[in-house]
Amino acid sequence: MTMQIDRAMISKRYRLIFKTTSYSLVASVSITALIQIFFGDDAVPTAIGLTISTIVPLCVAPLASYAYIRLLERISMMEEEQRRLASVDGLTNIANRRVFDEILSREWDIAIRRGTPIAVFLFDVDYFKRYNDHYGHPAGDECLKAIADLLRSKITRKTDLLARYGGEEFVVVFPDTPEEHVLRLAESICRAVEDLKIEHVKSDVSSFVTISGGIAVLQPDQKSTPGRLTKGADEALYESKKSGRNRVTVLRQD
Repeated sequence: MTMQIDRAMISKRYRLIFKTTSYSLVASVSITALIQIFFGDDAVPTAIGLTISTIVPLCVAPLASYAYIRLLERISMMEEEQRRLASVDGLTNIANRRVFDEILSREWDIAIRRGTPIAVFLFDVDYFKRYNDHYGHPAGDECLKAIADLLRSKITRKTDLLARYGGEEFVVVFPDTPEEHVLRLAESICRAVEDLKIEHVKSDVSSFVTISGGIAVLQPDQKSTPGRLTKGADEALYESKKSGRNRVTVLRQD
């Protein structure tokens, strides 16, 4: 269960703790001084004892509240970090497949209400298994991270979602975006990946790492599902690979 922390409440409680503790200390000193004035020095030890038994609980209670609030804050921070880790791919530090599924479903519903299209760009690294076999898995990981960094610099609109789809596959969701814009950006990404000049001597299409991609564009309605869009993008990706790789193919769906 997720605990929601009211920041305004915590700030107000801090101020109350400070005031209560301060007032308690002032009251303790004042009571001791008054007893000394009216009853003399002999009464001071008794006064101090009475004051301590009265004031200490007043001081301890707010301090205990302070410790409890700090604990709640710590729990809240840990839960926020857990939510972040659950939504981010550990290797590339971009959104993971679960977030992609959630966002696509949400944007699908929005598109139905607004009558706007959605595009999905799905792509993977050409001959990545050969790359891993030749250069090793650590090099493969670095290759994927470099591509993810490049993608972050290309996918800049807040409405678009970049995610790792799985393995060497990446995916981008473009809500309410013209097809020509998606294609232009996808082809730009395709060229930029090759321009990274990550050596790939086992590739059949280039001396460097390249990608193949597929784009599906669809006007959502109540009769279809988001799965139709990802399936279309996957089919377009397959066509890119069949046509020689290092390219982008668009699948238009009615």
